[in-house]
Amino acid sequence: KAIKDYNKHTKSSDDAEFWGARGAPGFRLFLKKKFGSVMAGWRALDTDVSGQLAFGEFCGACRSMGYAGNLKKLWCELDVNCNGIVSIKDLDPEVGTTVGKFKEELLHEYGNMVTAWFKGIDTNSSGKIEEKEILA
Repeated sequence: KAIKDYNKHTKSSDDAEFWGARGAPGFRLFLKKKFGSVMAGWRALDTDVSGQLAFGEFCGACRSMGYAGNLKKLWCELDVNCNGIVSIKDLDPEVGTTVGKFKEELLHEYGNMVTAWFKGIDTNSSGKIEEKEILA
């Protein structure tokens, strides 16, 4: 078991270092591999759910998830407007735009996100989104 755990850890570290050498595209791959999607990875990064990350918050979150790339270089790639803040749109413009449009439509239709959740998304009040609610 110890050898298996060691090999798993080593493979994970090797992958992180490899992705780290690939800048922002490699970081997005790391997030997809580790969390299943860039959006799920964003949620792991944005622990205070503010929708934005400052450099210190970003570095701490990356290190805690095992990312071993050059964080200063990656930050400079992501913070293209040099405002000291990174959002999901900076991390992945396509995902950020899609999520933003979805939120705008929900706000337009329901007025606020709480009402949108209960009346438009979690229509069966289960506390989670189920496949039948998406397909409806």
